[in-house]
Amino acid sequence: MKVLLVGDGAREHIIAEQLARSCEAYVAMEKRNPGIESSVQKVFVCDFSNIEAIGGWAVQENIDIALVTSEEALARGLSDALTDIGIAVASPPSAGSEIGENTVYAFNLMETAGIAIPRLAVCKNEQDLKKAVGEMKKVIMKPAVRVEWKGARFSESDFRKKDDMIKRGNELIKRHGSVVLEEPVDGERFSVQAMTDGKTISVMPPVHTARRALDGNGGELTEGMGSYSAGRLLPFMKQSDFDYARDCLSKLVATMRGKGIEYRGAICGQFIAARKGPVMVDVYATLGDMETLNNLMLLRTQFVEVLNSVIEGKLIQTSFMERATVVKYVVPEKYPEKAKKKERITIEERVLWDNGAKAYVDSLELKKDKILLTNERAVAICTSGATVEEAEAKAEGATTSIGGKVRHRKDIATKEYLEKSMKHMAMVRAV
Repeated sequence: MKVLLVGDGAREHIIAEQLARSCEAYVAMEKRNPGIESSVQKVFVCDFSNIEAIGGWAVQENIDIALVTSEEALARGLSDALTDIGIAVASPPSAGSEIGENTVYAFNLMETAGIAIPRLAVCKNEQDLKKAVGEMKKVIMKPAVRVEWKGARFSESDFRKKDDMIKRGNELIKRHGSVVLEEPVDGERFSVQAMTDGKTISVMPPVHTARRALDGNGGELTEGMGSYSAGRLLPFMKQSDFDYARDCLSKLVATMRGKGIEYRGAICGQFIAARKGPVMVDVYATLGDMETLNNLMLLRTQFVEVLNSVIEGKLIQTSFMERATVVKYVVPEKYPEKAKKKERITIEERVLWDNGAKAYVDSLELKKDKILLTNERAVAICTSGATVEEAEAKAEGATTSIGGKVRHRKDIATKEYLEKSMKHMAMVRAV
């Protein structure tokens, strides 16, 4: 069987590795990823907006099924285009993927499904902005249309004064017609992702992600600096938190089905475990960026079998090892700022091996015998263990395998990191 994967980051690297175990894997990517290239049969480098070129290559290579993980490719309608030329697709159609592209649409769908969401305001002009900012003590500003990974801004950490917030809001309104202002929910964040055949869902273990650039959750928002899972529940979670998150994803799929949208493929929800129970704060129409690394490390089921069951409408329940996982991204020294030149790095495979770790490439360039950094995250160091502490120690040790002008967040998944979240959650629930 020939399976086409569309995407080019560390997430796609681990998916390609999974697929290559039981099928012929082909990958369409926008930027060359040497890790993916070494894992698959063939690659096709093409702009994700060039739907015709990707479709033409898929036909040429006699692709049987496709999985589109790139958010941009989904937004461009690639799933629909591949379906139209007779290729079975294990990703949602454009009508379904809108939940991951349109923030306003997603929140409206959540409300229709009876899901708890934060207090928010959709602002269409400066008057709306000023009113919402005046009524909310703290604010998270989100683009109405998700166009970039660091589109969200926080009033407490990303704006010096209210005028800066109003200015940013006006810019987004000019570009997209509106902007969403969301009141932060006190609690701890977690993600749950699932696969669905349009009727039932199969959920994966919950994951905590860290997106701020610096230790202690400081610095700018990034695509993600790391994440961890604990096997079943995260240390600060209750079983009821996970059950509610699973039900929310199921309700979203059912609500779309009620609107005539057959949603098949991956869906990833982000939640805040709060005093009165979880609140859903975001949703993605594809596999999560970091969450996929944590989950696929533990996957027992053949991934291609999961994709086939999605397409056939007979979803199988995925099986995972009950172990903890930790992901730490190694990034350029000045990340997320752009570097003046591409620095050389080295990768010591023996160090990775000695720490029981694997490195999945997010963005690197090969130039003759040199490995060069780009302006994006370099590699994701991934480990598992009997406990989070064990997995974290392995991951931290493995980061020394990457030599050069790089850095990573050392605090993610440490004992202090976990204790801080547990103490915070205990305080939230005690109020």
